[in-house]
Amino acid sequence: MLSTRRGFALALFAVSLFLIASPATAQTPTEMGSGAAWIDCDHDGDLDLLYLTPFGDAILLEYDHESDDFNDVTLTGLPDATRNIDAAGMGIACADFDNDGWVDVFLSMEGPNHLLLNNGDGTFRASTRASGIRADGDGEALSASVAVLDYDGDGWVDIFLGNYAGRANQMFRNLGPNNAGVVQFEDVAPALGLDWAEGNGSDWALGVAVADYDNDGDIDLYVANDYNGLAEGGGGLNPGDNMLYRNNGDGTFTDVSVASGANDPGWAMGVDFGDYNADGHLDIFLSNFFEDALLKNNGDGTFTNVTEATGLIKGTPGEWHYNGWGTAFFDFDNDGDLDIHVANGYILNDQGQVVNEPNQLWENQGIPGSGEVQFKDISEKAGIDDVGDARGASYGDFNQDGLLDFMVVNNGYLSGEDIIPAPARLLYINAGDGTFQDRGQSYGLRTEFSDGEKPAGYRDYTDNHWIQIHLEGFETNLSAIGARVEVTAGDRVLIQDKGASSYCSQDSPFLHFGLGDVTSVDIKVTYPSGRVAELTGVAVDQMLTINESITPVRLLSFDARVSGVDQVDLEWRYAEDSGLFEISKRVLGETIELETMLSSGGVGRYTDQAAYSSTPVTYELFSIERDGSKIRLAEREVRFTTPTVLGANFPNPFRDQTQIPMSSAVAGSGNLEIFDISGRLVQSLRADLVAGQNLISWDGTNFAGEPVPAGVYFYRIAGKSDAARKLIRRP
Repeated sequence: MLSTRRGFALALFAVSLFLIASPATAQTPTEMGSGAAWIDCDHDGDLDLLYLTPFGDAILLEYDHESDDFNDVTLTGLPDATRNIDAAGMGIACADFDNDGWVDVFLSMEGPNHLLLNNGDGTFRASTRASGIRADGDGEALSASVAVLDYDGDGWVDIFLGNYAGRANQMFRNLGPNNAGVVQFEDVAPALGLDWAEGNGSDWALGVAVADYDNDGDIDLYVANDYNGLAEGGGGLNPGDNMLYRNNGDGTFTDVSVASGANDPGWAMGVDFGDYNADGHLDIFLSNFFEDALLKNNGDGTFTNVTEATGLIKGTPGEWHYNGWGTAFFDFDNDGDLDIHVANGYILNDQGQVVNEPNQLWENQGIPGSGEVQFKDISEKAGIDDVGDARGASYGDFNQDGLLDFMVVNNGYLSGEDIIPAPARLLYINAGDGTFQDRGQSYGLRTEFSDGEKPAGYRDYTDNHWIQIHLEGFETNLSAIGARVEVTAGDRVLIQDKGASSYCSQDSPFLHFGLGDVTSVDIKVTYPSGRVAELTGVAVDQMLTINESITPVRLLSFDARVSGVDQVDLEWRYAEDSGLFEISKRVLGETIELETMLSSGGVGRYTDQAAYSSTPVTYELFSIERDGSKIRLAEREVRFTTPTVLGANFPNPFRDQTQIPMSSAVAGSGNLEIFDISGRLVQSLRADLVAGQNLISWDGTNFAGEPVPAGVYFYRIAGKSDAARKLIRRP
């Protein structure tokens, strides 16, 4: 049967060489455009940017957070094989394929693909043929999107390659290093039944995505297909079913495309998994030729098309004339629900399309009385409705302000009197007010076309909270590909799987969760190995790194209580027998490390005796892990009801005795310090206070009990240099 399909595909491919040049059917490789990826290539915690061009070149830009700028390191960082290529650049996928701790890159192309291994010094080396990455038996194909996954759970990240123009898809199983230490791959798609689609499935793959749609702990595979053979009478190409392959958990897959209802024949380009209704099941969004599709996961292994029911149809159903490519579920406003972005772009295909197609941003409006989530098109007022013939799109918070930004690759191949000129690349910065501004030129992503104008903001969501999670594997699969993260935020549980999606692109490796007004969360990470990490009461608005080898402290409670003058008692309880903790405080924008301490018995305590009662103090609790990394567990703010106040001493001047008034909101103890005019501490008086007014006596002696010389002195509460008062001792 395979040989019959292969023979048909060869004939179809021969025909397609003619069709690809025909404006009434498929498109040329260069016309299809390219993708992008956010990648931390130098392991510094910043998101760098890697993108391809329709003419083949790969461009690598390293981001420097301190200067808020990108540096073009293409010439020094990438091998010659990725430059000056006379072929179309297509897709990008990133993962640590050789488990050396540095993220590597796979580039899909028109013709030979490229595997680039990270040298760990800011450069990459080509290892395509040396690692066994080859075309199928029919020669080099036009490859499109790439997915990274550890489908067989052996700890080595595999590569699924979606090929176009009637060519077999490929699954490169990672075999680990050979005797020379070079990571090896072998195409096992034929053995797994992933090479040729059966039934009405298409062999024209464009988008791929991986996720655990059935919550059984194994990563499944979705292939978004474009065409499926010639239409009768020569009127173009038929739409082909998409393919959903369920991972059986034993290194094999089952085609459940039709049985699950996820096949959706719609000339698909891009795809993403996301739980748009927060019901604990990952749904599917497809960017299609004409009408996009939202497939709701019913939780029983089936999907229902809810595109129209959720308001995602723009205009009359059946008359959608946009062509969707790159897409993603992402929470642009950090309100805790997933919005949808679609990069639209025209192709030479006389099917009644809009020539200059705007990109779209659909805001998740929540669930009204109808019982189904509703989406609203806010593209124009958000400022992202560029008509530049978009293709790939990649999403990530590169400037680390807690708001997701995104980059769009425009095709730039088509031109003519009806086509509006547009930039080659767009970098949309999230303004936090409902709008985005394209700053692609100022960040060096292009030289032509000035930055876009900043749209007028219409709502402020910068007070909404968020958390980003950087997952690290242990020993194998160091990228933690396939891990499931569950964030409990109030009464909602938000889920994401670490994998790949969309059209020819890959999003930030740091998983971003919008949280709304929730100020602490519980986190559960399930790694492909089966290891589980759980954290409770985690502080928000931070980048959190969680390593698979670490069992984080499970915090049960963290309390901060005023216990005296400028004194705060901290107490925390945790589930383990012992733990290493760090306590710090933030005062007036300054962070002060107080103590690092080993605690046992499930409870820790610390008393801050210099708490600055005149201003709010925020205490932070960290756990110190075995690898030396810190995880912020929680924070608490303390505000004193009434600050401790010093009054004017009397008599003043004095000779033998003076009284210093001190009022306090609570009973407690503290120290009153006395300095001479040079700033030298001459005496420290213990102050045992009652709530209310107190008098502290000083007899004019120093630490040795000797009378201090006559002159000017200053007194203050210990640790409060901003509240000193003057007294005079006469002869």
